[in-house]
Amino acid sequence: MKLLSAVLAALLVSETLAVACVPQISVIRDDSDLFQNDPPQQADLQDLRYYYNWGRILHAFSADDAGYKKMQSNGIGYDPTNGAGSLGGSISDAGFAKLAEVCGNAAERANIKKMWFTKTGQSYQHVFASTNPADIYVGYVSTKANSCGAKWPVKRWSCLTSPDMMYAGNLNKNPWYAGRQQNGGQVHFYLWEMDKATRDKQRKGC
Repeated sequence: MKLLSAVLAALLVSETLAVACVPQISVIRDDSDLFQNDPPQQADLQDLRYYYNWGRILHAFSADDAGYKKMQSNGIGYDPTNGAGSLGGSISDAGFAKLAEVCGNAAERANIKKMWFTKTGQSYQHVFASTNPADIYVGYVSTKANSCGAKWPVKRWSCLTSPDMMYAGNLNKNPWYAGRQQNGGQVHFYLWEMDKATRDKQRKGC
């Protein structure tokens, strides 16, 4: 009897160890688990940059050569180097055409929208639809956090001393913009992270 009990106990331990060593398959809760949802490749991003007019305290934005030329021909003029910087990466048209290869979730891709900057008075503001040829097209952005890897939130801030509208994640340490978030401080769109080498390759006027 003791021998039989010992054998049964050994078999039970052996069976338990065998189960423990078998890779466990997670339960798929929804269709999104079936898809790869990586961010776009660096080569498919373009550097969405801001530029500054020091005399008028005004910003403008562009993401490619065509947008940069249009921005500089609007009658105001912006310093290409000093006061300029990167907001983050938007997706180029070519990159969006193959986005499904890295971001297979159609629901996430539905949050990726074309965007323009339109000149309203002396400042620029973003729009998601445009028929105005003077508007500056900047590629695709995400309207929702983490869709296809978009993680950089961008808000809009008004200026204390000019009609400027500046876009950034957080300007609360800048006394000219602190506490002046537009639309209740909501995030207007999300961008992708770009590595320095990619930004430097695309940089204009520097």
